[in-house]
Amino acid sequence: MKAKAILTLILACAFTCVSAKNEKEEEYKHNNCYNFKRGVEEVEKENNEEAEKYFKAEIAEHSDCDRAYQQLAIIYGNQGENGDALTYINQAIKYCPKKDNLSQAFNHYVKAKVMENLDRLDEAEAEFTESIKLDPENSTSYAERGMFYYTQKKHEQSYADYQKASELEPGFADYVIYMGINMEAMEKYQEAFNHYEYAFKLAPNNYTALAYKGDALLKLKKYNDAINCYIEALNGENFNKGALDGIEDAVEEVPDVVIAKLKAQHVKSPKEQMWTAILASILYNTKKYDEAAKLYNELLQDEPEAPIYAALSDTHKDAGDYQQALDNIEKALELNPDEASYLIKKAVILLSLGEYDKAIEATDSCIEQNPDFAYLYTFRSSIHKEKKDLDKALADVNTAINLGNETDDEKLFLRARILQQMGKNDEAKNDFEAILADSAITFNMPYANLFLGNMDLAFEQTDSLVNDDPNNEIAHYNAACIYSLANKKEEALKHLEKSLEGGYNDFMHIKVDNDLDNIRETPEFKALVKKYEDQLRSKYPGGEKVEENTAFEEATCEVPYTKKGGVTQVKCQVNGLPLHFIFDTGASTISISSVEAMFMLKNEYLTKKDIVGSSYFTDANGDISEGTIINLKEVKIGDAVLKDVRASVVHNQKAPLLLGQSAFQKFGKIEIDNTKKVVTITYKKEKANNAEAESTKAQAKTKKKK
Repeated sequence: MKAKAILTLILACAFTCVSAKNEKEEEYKHNNCYNFKRGVEEVEKENNEEAEKYFKAEIAEHSDCDRAYQQLAIIYGNQGENGDALTYINQAIKYCPKKDNLSQAFNHYVKAKVMENLDRLDEAEAEFTESIKLDPENSTSYAERGMFYYTQKKHEQSYADYQKASELEPGFADYVIYMGINMEAMEKYQEAFNHYEYAFKLAPNNYTALAYKGDALLKLKKYNDAINCYIEALNGENFNKGALDGIEDAVEEVPDVVIAKLKAQHVKSPKEQMWTAILASILYNTKKYDEAAKLYNELLQDEPEAPIYAALSDTHKDAGDYQQALDNIEKALELNPDEASYLIKKAVILLSLGEYDKAIEATDSCIEQNPDFAYLYTFRSSIHKEKKDLDKALADVNTAINLGNETDDEKLFLRARILQQMGKNDEAKNDFEAILADSAITFNMPYANLFLGNMDLAFEQTDSLVNDDPNNEIAHYNAACIYSLANKKEEALKHLEKSLEGGYNDFMHIKVDNDLDNIRETPEFKALVKKYEDQLRSKYPGGEKVEENTAFEEATCEVPYTKKGGVTQVKCQVNGLPLHFIFDTGASTISISSVEAMFMLKNEYLTKKDIVGSSYFTDANGDISEGTIINLKEVKIGDAVLKDVRASVVHNQKAPLLLGQSAFQKFGKIEIDNTKKVVTITYKKEKANNAEAESTKAQAKTKKKK
């Protein structure tokens, strides 16, 4: 059962600084003591360091102040100092007045959480039970023990506790949801569905309950109903985590149905970026790269954000269009230059392009930001290995092993292969044997068995891994390597073809992979690689799509700017109307005031069709409301032109016309010369011959219509 974002039901949240309330709170004898009172005030301010001082001072003055001990236990528990927390909560239990059942119940609850954190589970269970005994009408006490049982996979006991909690508080939907979760864990899917459905009836705005309902339907193989639940949940709450997880699970069962339904949502709500993003992600995960790329580009038209460029880069990379992948990850880095994950993505792409030194440079930048991240050294080691720089490769993988888990399978395997290439077979043997000591079969185990002479076992494990996931191109590629190393050429070529058919396209790696040396000179190998590489290059020649290269050329223009009141202004034209933009690096998009929008609307620079925001409205006077999104057919700065640009209308008459940095970057490469006071824009413009051809086509169509 995957975890989902659902309200955690607790008495006061584990170790949250909340005092147990007594029906006669005003009679608590330490309420008016200075140190206790100040301690409670500091807790309410979340200033635990000061609170700790006051509570300790209170104890020094009044050693029987049970609630000071209680609060200190909570403070130390929050900090993970379970020993001190246990000491203080025992003192709280000791000094708590016998008649104060509610406070004592809370004390036992806190102690239960401490025991749970210390993995003293039997004692934790006993403390939860004691807390319930002292306060049997508290629904959350049962819910907390129910959660404890759930984490221990005692689903029947957990269900019983949530059932009791629901009886005590029958209108609370989350208790019913957890009853369903336990039923689902016991594989009683119809019962789980019934609980989720009832929970959603109790709380129609609880879209997580609706997502869980979808999960139960998915387990019941009612795929259409399940996907409809996920879609309804997402329409109710954008990017609901449970619904997104459910859609990913549904893709594994009925990918075509999921894609069809998501495409329908995209058509119904073309301006809802959520559906575009979800559909793009699913298309990417199902290897429909061209369709995914089209949607990511659609998102970038609305908002050029770094994560979207990164997603588009991944799409091009996995499609084998490495140059486009590189271009897009560099755009992501322009917007967010400090994001280490983008740097490592860039390094991976450069490696696939055979740009080893540049890949190392990008990885070096990553390591500067994250010197303790073992994976970066492992990755750099693999680059050095492909460059045949084995001493550096060995140094890096040893650093990775020393930083991380010494028994990590991947690092040991990489080191073993490096040592083997260096002729240090005895040292390599030690790492291969360490890999085999792990009981789980991984892709590295067949290699280890092969190099240790266990050939039959290596083939058995290889075939098992392929059969477990027959459509996995990486599994077939690894199988090709195993059989090639064993000089079983026919089997190696068969698996290599399966890998290439399945989408494996890292031809740079194929060309340098020593594992394939035994089949590299065969006519079959050469024919296979040429066939699939030619297919890829015909689609992405030089990493660029043909139509993009032939239709556009690079151009530059210089646009003067002025400084007025500390802001930078550039002249522009919006739908033919001369205006001044303020260049604002703190903003991300184009925004205009309601006055400018109204002027454009009344003078036909805008039409009502250009008002595209789904939440817009115009009043009786035709005024555009706050939050409206409009489409600007043309924005021109100098000779650089953007078509169909989204802009936000700010409901403020004095709001300036702002051009955000990322919106500015849609024009192309931007350089600001503060000496000459000009902005240089390097942009793509349609080639003259192509524009003439398009004009001729348009005229021909017009004549034909006449």
